[in-house]
Amino acid sequence: MNSKLNSLLPQTIIIPGSGMFGMLGALFLIIALSYTYFLASSVVYVASTKNLAKDLQTTERQVVTLEGEYLSRSQELSRTSASDRGLTEIKDVHYVGTEATALSMLRTAP
Repeated sequence: MNSKLNSLLPQTIIIPGSGMFGMLGALFLIIALSYTYFLASSVVYVASTKNLAKDLQTTERQVVTLEGEYLSRSQELSRTSASDRGLTEIKDVHYVGTEATALSMLRTAP
C-alpha cells in the first residue's frame, strides 16, 4: 500500500525561492527595480534640465542688462569727469609677466 501511495506523490517538489525559480524571481526583481530607478532618474534629469535652461535665460538677460549699463556709463565717463571725481592718471605702470606669476605659484605650491 505504501508503494501505491508513493507512486501518486510527485517525486520532486518545486519550492518557490529555491533553484531555478528563485534565481528567475530574483532576476525579475532586480530588473524591475533597475527599470524603476532609471525611469525615475530620467524624469529628474529632464526636470533639472528645464530648471537649468530657465536659470540660464535669466542669467543671460542679466548679462545683457549689465553690458548695456556698462556701455552707457562708459560713454559718460571722460577724462574731465574722472578728474572731477578725484581720479588721477597713473604715472608708473608695472605689469606682471607670466614668468613672475609662474614663479610665485611654484613658491606657494605644497
